[in-house]
Amino acid sequence: MILTKEMVLSAVDKACSPSTNYIRDQLRRENQTGFSPALVLSRLKALEADKLLTRSRYPNGYYGYTWKFTEAGRAAINAKSGKDQP
Repeated sequence: MILTKEMVLSAVDKACSPSTNYIRDQLRRENQTGFSPALVLSRLKALEADKLLTRSRYPNGYYGYTWKFTEAGRAAINAKSGKDQP
């Protein structure tokens, strides 16, 4: 299975915490398969480069970086889900 940016963006929105490992767990639950930590981090960084996410300056031990939506990222999630408001 190919891990797309859209899948990761959706997982960031649904994860119980916006930390890398929780996002990875959400992806596993949604797709019934595990993705390597390096692949998930790569997709998250690609979303950061696309200005849809920002990340914490330092990782938090086991949990990894904390990710936050930018205004553009929140708009992309809202557009995908059909929501009008953030």
